[in-house]
Amino acid sequence: MTRLRLAFPVLIMLLLGACATQQPTESNMLAQARQAVDEIENNPDVVRHAPVALREAQESLRQAEQSAQQGDDPRATDHYAYLALKRAQTAQAQARREVLAQSVREAEQERARIQLEARERAVARAQREAEESRQALEEAQRQLADLQPQQTERGIVLTLGEVLFPFDSAELQPGAHRALDRLASYLQAHPDHNILVEGHTDATGDADYNQRLSERRAETVYRALVQRGVDPSRLRIAGLGKDFPVADNSTPSGRSQNRRVEVVVAEGNTPPTRREMQQATRPAPAGDVTRQPRG
Repeated sequence: MTRLRLAFPVLIMLLLGACATQQPTESNMLAQARQAVDEIENNPDVVRHAPVALREAQESLRQAEQSAQQGDDPRATDHYAYLALKRAQTAQAQARREVLAQSVREAEQERARIQLEARERAVARAQREAEESRQALEEAQRQLADLQPQQTERGIVLTLGEVLFPFDSAELQPGAHRALDRLASYLQAHPDHNILVEGHTDATGDADYNQRLSERRAETVYRALVQRGVDPSRLRIAGLGKDFPVADNSTPSGRSQNRRVEVVVAEGNTPPTRREMQQATRPAPAGDVTRQPRG
């Protein structure tokens, strides 16, 4: 019993000493705040896009930890810790919002870049096509130089002379095909132009016969152009007989020049005007364009 009485005061002193060295328990709110602030401090998006909210959260956490270390009322510590937690969440939300907005801006910029590149490609393609068309036109004009193109009130007149037809014939001669190839290329380079094919003869023989012969010659050229890809809806023909000579019919040379076909090309959609004569211009004949002309 005496021993127990002596040991009891020692036990009491040990218990009091243990109580004196025990630290206050950290609140759950402070732990959450510390974790939240630590996360945003290590988040580069927050550091970059929400620096003000980050500093506010850090300051609130510092106040909470100071309150806990000083042994303030736990409610005051929890208050600062709560502010730190909410400000950390605000910083995260601001960073996510800014990252999303930046992604939208980048997507808009990329779409604008793609659209600009597409427009630039379209412009370059149009310029290239225009240059190719210009070169093709110049080449066609060079090729037609031997057809003696003349600008008249009726349009551009191209003369296909004696190389096409011998005396009293509507049959194409071998030398005519190259000229017709060049003419067809020229006409295809001007798809919006209308064409009038006029046949002519010399003054030898009966007028009615010459009239029919001139029509056959115009029809022959019409069919040759259609076979080379010229749209037949653009073509009209006229036989003018011997009424419009370009040379003296009293000489062989003059008569050969009068045995010709003239192709009148009207710019734009305006039909070529016919010469003042009794025979009216008529549409080209329908039917098989590969059929050989008569005579």
